[in-house]
Amino acid sequence: MSEAVLRQLTRLLELQREVRRAPTAARLAFVATNRTQAFVPALQAVLLRRSGKRTRIEAASATGTVDEGSPYARALLSLLARASAEPVEEVSELPAEFLETAGFAGGACLVRARLSEERELVLLREAPLQTHERGLLDELVEIYAQGFSAVDTPAAPTRALRVRRGAI
Repeated sequence: MSEAVLRQLTRLLELQREVRRAPTAARLAFVATNRTQAFVPALQAVLLRRSGKRTRIEAASATGTVDEGSPYARALLSLLARASAEPVEEVSELPAEFLETAGFAGGACLVRARLSEERELVLLREAPLQTHERGLLDELVEIYAQGFSAVDTPAAPTRALRVRRGAI
């Protein structure tokens, strides 16, 4: 196995550990939007969260807060109004008005990766996914989906163990 492959595998295992140790959904959203690009290059990564008919931007790479009223955020949310039916979907034909608003004059494509019924990781890229990137993204989707499942599931309440007198 080449040294480059071993480095990539080590980084993937480190990411998996970071996801498992994420204490909150907010921390995990930060990891998903900022660390994904080490494996699958993108101009920007955005994490969407759907609740009923409302979709909001939960996190975006390289920013601490998201202004959903900004022209870029409104254009992105409008473009992604419908939920993706596929686990990973590539959209190479983006509307010119979106590209202009987003500042991607040279063009861009969109990769939508469904993490759960309510979460979707969106990557804005300069080029479609290559075969090895698709394999890595499939793996990242599973890692993030398990992580969000863990932080979104409330811990079961612990019950105090009652010991009856004379039972032990």
